[in-house]
Amino acid sequence: MKDQNKFDFDELYNEYSKLVFHIAYHKLRSRDLAEDVVQDVFLKLHSKLDMIRGKEHAKAWLIRVTSTTVVDYIRKYMPEKVLPLEENVLPPGDDVTEYSIEFWDSQKRIDEILEKMNRKNHRWYEIAVDSYIEKKSNEELSEKYHMSKNAISSLQYRIRKWLGKEILDHNQDLKKWYDRFK
Repeated sequence: MKDQNKFDFDELYNEYSKLVFHIAYHKLRSRDLAEDVVQDVFLKLHSKLDMIRGKEHAKAWLIRVTSTTVVDYIRKYMPEKVLPLEENVLPPGDDVTEYSIEFWDSQKRIDEILEKMNRKNHRWYEIAVDSYIEKKSNEELSEKYHMSKNAISSLQYRIRKWLGKEILDHNQDLKKWYDRFK
């Protein structure tokens, strides 16, 4: 890294290109398309490099842009995976726009929850990303964090419990439903 506010593109590429590839491949199941997504995402990063505020911001930005780029690729190259409107499972009379807004609102809430986790406990955030986004095994995590597999499992349990509470706090309808069954 050059200084706190300037990032070296090559360093970011070397550190995060495998993560971007993994996310894209997990959704697309095509090595060629996943490699194209990596190229597109890092081209976007190159043009926005001056806006990146920190290494964690760069990582979060890359994950988010990768997800939206994958959706674009699915629409463009895999139209068979996108159901035609008449095959979508929507209750009659409901507006598709309303469901789209709800989906993006929920994505925004997830981002807010992850950001809150990152502020609360950066290590939890890193382990959550490594576990649930990068799909690293507990063996890999125990090596990376110099912890036993049991300690990693315990942390994952606490992370899931905290995430569940945060999700319930953000969704009052779900919380009311959950409280009825406690």
